Amino acid sequence: MQALVDDTRVMREENPFESMMSRFDHAAQLLKLDPDLYKVLRVPKPRNNHLHSGFHG
Repeated sequence: MQALVDDTRVMREENPFESMMSRFDHAAQLLKLDPDLYKVLRVPKPRNNHLHSGFHG
């Protein structure tokens, strides 16, 4: 199991998004996620920065 942890750390350092998506793919397989739902969840939604810009006062 140690090798898996080390590999994940290396991946996280190189590209955190790809590391997270790799874990998502693994979880989807374990859960036997419906293929159509997987396709929807696998593509990140663009973030609207106007909604998340902080203080508006």
